[in-house]
Amino acid sequence: MSTPAAIETARLVLRPFGAADGLDVQRIAGDERVAREISLIPHPYPDGVAQAWIATHESSEAAGRTFVRAITCKDTGALLGCIELARTGFLHSAELGYWLGVDHWGQGIVTEAAEAFVAWAFKKTSFERVQSRHATSNPASGRILQKIGMRREGIARGSVPVEGKLTDAVLYGLLHDDAAVDPPQDLRLDVLPVVYDGVQLRIVTPDDVQDFLRLLRSPGVYEGLASVPRSPDLEFAKTRINQVCENIATGNGLQLIGQSEGEVVGTIGVYINWKHRHGGLGYHLDAPARGKGIASRMLQGLLDHCFDQIGLHRIWAETFVDNESSRRLLVRNGFSFEGVKRQTYLKEDRYLDVEMWAMLATDPRPWKEQTS
Repeated sequence: MSTPAAIETARLVLRPFGAADGLDVQRIAGDERVAREISLIPHPYPDGVAQAWIATHESSEAAGRTFVRAITCKDTGALLGCIELARTGFLHSAELGYWLGVDHWGQGIVTEAAEAFVAWAFKKTSFERVQSRHATSNPASGRILQKIGMRREGIARGSVPVEGKLTDAVLYGLLHDDAAVDPPQDLRLDVLPVVYDGVQLRIVTPDDVQDFLRLLRSPGVYEGLASVPRSPDLEFAKTRINQVCENIATGNGLQLIGQSEGEVVGTIGVYINWKHRHGGLGYHLDAPARGKGIASRMLQGLLDHCFDQIGLHRIWAETFVDNESSRRLLVRNGFSFEGVKRQTYLKEDRYLDVEMWAMLATDPRPWKEQTS
């Protein structure tokens, strides 16, 4: 039986639940504020129920009955909530459900998770329709469903138990043909590799795992990225590179290896939102390769590919406020500063601010002007 797929978004990883998640599920879902909105969640939440529930997931997905994913933070791995698609009485139709820990309400997390999960389901399962409902007393869920493109279809009177009473529910539906999320677009992998002033950019593969691990362990990488542990091991590198390759295979992201004089010196890529035609930038460079202009050439190659070959409109980046080298790199290559997001990431028990940067396809590209 194959392992259910993980799905990555800009901020999240939607992964299968494991037995070790049981206590966190009990703690988060057992919060009275969460449980009162979900009739299937018991309150108080008994010991052992979460573990028994998790134990059913793999066989249920293999049978095509339910598809369940843990909503986790990409940067910390923390469990935030749950999202599920359960087949209805019709083989082509599934019901969308979700719950989220109260500490993360109001941050757009469920919208981001639901958009990605529904898009994945339309590509990878036989479902042609996804439906959902919310109690009339919970309009926030309705706004989430509207944001992912669902259409309001009616009212089911007295169909949802809330706090011991039957309550009306608002029904929503989304068909494969009218899904708000565009299908994967062409990453134009056929034009790769490319060479920028002696630096070759090629597609990352699972065979690059040892080089990937070396780059992750390079001095300064941990300090500059929120999603890398202080001492990454081989398993972490394998998991990360498998996620990257899955994103490439599904058209949701592009990750390139940079080589100079035959040596792997860095990696650079984007996670892509096709609906809005933008991508989130990420990169790291080996310490011996820094200060030689290699990062700029990698960035220029990626930007030209994203803007000219695959038609993205906007590339954005976030840097810690004390990351002067990344700031210089972005400014030198035409990015505009857009502000500071306060206390965005938790690292070593401290909340860190990040600067926001972006470049549009219509912005000047300094390297083009230099060679014209």
